[in-house]
Amino acid sequence: MSLKLALLFFMIAFFLGILLGLAIARALPKYLIVSRKKVENAYVKKTYIMTASEYEVFRRVERILQNTKYLILPQVATRSIVNKTNGYRDYELNTIVDSCICTRNGYSPVLVIELNDNSHNEKERRERDEKQKAIFKSANMPLITLWTNLENNPAYIKERIEKILLDI
Repeated sequence: MSLKLALLFFMIAFFLGILLGLAIARALPKYLIVSRKKVENAYVKKTYIMTASEYEVFRRVERILQNTKYLILPQVATRSIVNKTNGYRDYELNTIVDSCICTRNGYSPVLVIELNDNSHNEKERRERDEKQKAIFKSANMPLITLWTNLENNPAYIKERIEKILLDI
């Protein structure tokens, strides 16, 4: 067999190998991807943005703040209340507080209210709550924590708020 003939066979085999590799590479993703179908109805609108307990406390605070310079907002993002001033990672601000009392003029946050149920006794929730408490303390943002298993009558809630907001 001459050198030219051997070189020709090698070149043909090489190009066939490349073509076969390209064909396999093109077909392979079809077998690796399970589905590209769009999932319909992956999300459903909630009926309410608050639990029944949160709503009850919210309405009580709303009545307490009537005819004052304050109002209460439900389900507020922590990052809407405080800013992180050092560092670039602020993922710990990706939480929601149950309620935030703000000034009516300008919506300046003045007090955060958290309503805790029994799930806040779990280790992960306690750690998250402690972190959130430290964030608000560092930002000089008062935080009131109420518990669903305790009586949160209007007089008690008002007393807790008045300790912080002396002018209501």
